[in-house]
Amino acid sequence: MALDMRRLLCLLAFLGSTTFAQTKLTGPPPQIRIAIIGNPVTAVEWNDESVKAIADAGYNAVQLNIAWGGRPHGEPLNLRDVVGIPGQPLDAKVKARQPQFHERIRLAKKCGLKTLFHFGSPYMWRDPDTGEVKWNSPEAFKKPFFDVGNPKLVEYETGLLKEFRREFPEVDDILVYTYDQDAWQAWQFGSSAYSRGVPLHERLPVYLKQLQQVWTHGGSDHRMWWEPWELSAGQIYKIIPQLPKDNFGMIIHCNIAEAQIAKPVDLWFKNVARLCQQNGLPVIGEGAFGEVTEETQDLAIPCPRLADQQYLTMANVPGVVGIKEYFGCIPLSGDLNFAMVRARQLHSEASTDELLQQITAKFGAQQANVLKLCDEMTEAMLIYPWEASWMFRLTSHASTDHGWSAAVIRGQMADTPSWNATRRAKFMKTNDQNDHPDLLEDVQLRCEVAADHFAKGLEISRKLEKSDPKFAQTTKDIDIFLRVARSFALHIRETLVARMLREDLEQKKPMEEKLVAEMKKLLADDVENQHGKGRVVEKQAEFEKDPEKFIRSELVPTDKTIGERGIWSVTTR
Repeated sequence: MALDMRRLLCLLAFLGSTTFAQTKLTGPPPQIRIAIIGNPVTAVEWNDESVKAIADAGYNAVQLNIAWGGRPHGEPLNLRDVVGIPGQPLDAKVKARQPQFHERIRLAKKCGLKTLFHFGSPYMWRDPDTGEVKWNSPEAFKKPFFDVGNPKLVEYETGLLKEFRREFPEVDDILVYTYDQDAWQAWQFGSSAYSRGVPLHERLPVYLKQLQQVWTHGGSDHRMWWEPWELSAGQIYKIIPQLPKDNFGMIIHCNIAEAQIAKPVDLWFKNVARLCQQNGLPVIGEGAFGEVTEETQDLAIPCPRLADQQYLTMANVPGVVGIKEYFGCIPLSGDLNFAMVRARQLHSEASTDELLQQITAKFGAQQANVLKLCDEMTEAMLIYPWEASWMFRLTSHASTDHGWSAAVIRGQMADTPSWNATRRAKFMKTNDQNDHPDLLEDVQLRCEVAADHFAKGLEISRKLEKSDPKFAQTTKDIDIFLRVARSFALHIRETLVARMLREDLEQKKPMEEKLVAEMKKLLADDVENQHGKGRVVEKQAEFEKDPEKFIRSELVPTDKTIGERGIWSVTTR
């Protein structure tokens, strides 16, 4: 009776304090639910236990490969990684990989799961005229190698797909990227004999139909899914009415920029779902449903409320028939985000808070603390400035030992229709130009607020790890994220204060005392954040010795970017 009362009080306290929206499914559960076993950071063995855990979590399909650009863990990315052209010598790595794939298919079928193979096409590094592969060579862009109007390219790609069907007849569906995943598309404004002056929305549907006809034989149970990654919104809208109507569908990221757990469903997502519904095409929404996401890798951040709200937000859009994991699942790790999605798929009628109570009940007397930790992480993830720059991902790779030229929000850019158009509108920064102080301050303040939530979560996690070893790694991961967020904020504020103090010197005025005092405190906080190590200790001593010299020589704007602390240290030149 005492235990029941304690849980009741815990529930009342939690429900009384939460300010998050209460959400449920507004329609039937998604018909299609696709998982990925393992992720680009962590390899998970395919065995009876791991595959069964996916099926037990309510998934009814599984992607057979991780399908990530760098081929982590030796995972295949293109058709040529798993099959060859009949009559030509089969690469030894491909031959060795085939038994593994057959075994994955067997394990999936044993657990009643449908199978999906994800690949990029056309393979961008093979010269279709010579058959020579020149990986990562600029030569690929001169002809270009990847023009889907070239009959030799089409013959090669469709030949591989035919062989894939023959070698792996039990595979149910394929997912094709036509940009990224070592795939690319020729530019209509370039020099290609096949594509110059021919818009992509006129060329690409022809190629997609050719692949679809090979895969489905015009009317089988196999389905081809297409991911319009790296295309602009306009191109996608123009292509949708031209797509095959039978055994075909689209899989799309939860927003046009990325599969971001904190930012599901934008106008583009709704438009695509609506246009597909009008044209009789099913749509699957793709999101991150584990603690490790593309944005946080290698850090595992428990924010199960966001996992559920991402799931619900996509599933509640008219036209969406399924959800798909984007980054990968670690099913037996105690991942709370995975547990939340499992609970959602097994209890589709429940509210988010009801499911949170369900998945944290196992923590007993610590349940209230686990719930509070998860909500602090949710706040931090929602407020952190992900859209300031694509480079805000991979926080685990950022250095707290920031640079000492002026802070800048460094941008990312790639030469694709999406980056040149839609993504450029989605992210604040797609270049490395020096920023307006207002933009810098916005990022600084959001990093500070997020860091405050990380700090509260860190305190809770340290208490939890005393009774549950699972939270030892959570503590380490939160601490890294906290210190990186603070580092970005400190570097930016130091830059802004130094700017104002230099203005005083340029106007031959004494440096503002309150600003000098603030710089002193910022440097002290920076030393503490870096655990009393690194260049910041020397910089602090230099400022103490001669503030004016420090202000004239440090935190000065420059146009030169050298990436001295790695590309993920966003504020450092």
